[in-house]
Amino acid sequence: MEKSYLWIKKDEILYISFLDEKYIPEYIKDVIVKNKLTFCVQVVDNCEVKFDEELIILKFWSKEYPEIIEYSGNNSLVR
Repeated sequence: MEKSYLWIKKDEILYISFLDEKYIPEYIKDVIVKNKLTFCVQVVDNCEVKFDEELIILKFWSKEYPEIIEYSGNNSLVR
């Protein structure tokens, strides 16, 4: 996904299907394609995980398993 999260509007959801293999990071591609999952990404203001204030918080989950959620703090200034 490289820096594609930079253009996601807050609260908008980016969907990446198992059919979009070229956009799926290698380290999770096999699981997503094998299980035919849709990967969801959303920019959120906050979450239960603590991140530095200057970071953009991304929420990740599978459309098929919405109860399993991961968060990532990303620095938009790092290229």
